[in-house]
Amino acid sequence: STAASQATEYSILTPSQIASDYQMDEMYSLGDLGQGIKVAVAEIGPYNPADITAYENCFGISTTVNPINVDGGPGAVSGSNDGEADLDIEVIAGLAPDATIDVYQSPGPDGYDDISAFADDDTDQAISASWGSCEVDNSAALSLSTVLEQAAAQGQTVLAAAGDDGSTPCGGTLSVTGPASFPFVTAVGGTTLTSDSEVAWQAGGGGLSSFWCMPGYQDQPSIPGLISTYSTTDSGCVAVGSST
Repeated sequence: STAASQATEYSILTPSQIASDYQMDEMYSLGDLGQGIKVAVAEIGPYNPADITAYENCFGISTTVNPINVDGGPGAVSGSNDGEADLDIEVIAGLAPDATIDVYQSPGPDGYDDISAFADDDTDQAISASWGSCEVDNSAALSLSTVLEQAAAQGQTVLAAAGDDGSTPCGGTLSVTGPASFPFVTAVGGTTLTSDSEVAWQAGGGGLSSFWCMPGYQDQPSIPGLISTYSTTDSGCVAVGSST
């Protein structure tokens, strides 16, 4: 298609190139394109159905996308739509075109209710959240941690972006982005991917949590660089909400 040709012209990777880089070709050779799988995205802004349709038409796919409004939904698609919700959906559709994508969408500001609805519904195997904020600004942290534990117990996976602000998302102090820093969440860091290499994005998040202790399985001094002057070991740490 024209769009695919333009992607090549501007050195933008197509879904098939990304799939190859992440070793999904063998799955495709077995006919596994995500059929029978339900995955979700958590959005705090609207997506544009017309953009999704154009993307699917370009690549000859027909992925089912279901909007699920939480707290009234995100509002109407407008000029303020930054396209991130579209991108979240399109990346999944491009890599697993036969999967079903449920779009949990709320007005924000933190999207926690999206994840709560995902866990309560218990119909999707995984949810991806590409947003986050300074961990200590998350007033609902403790209630969300309970929801995340519920999702884990149900066999659901929660993935969240590690952030764009390096090790200081809360200002000048060593800190982290939530919900990527929460227990029962898999933090996903950004990379710069080209046709022949993948390099860690230097702005990706990572720092010192104000809420959560280092788990025992990470408290391993033999791992180079893991324990530093900023670290508090599991045995000496008191988590937020603790009675001790």
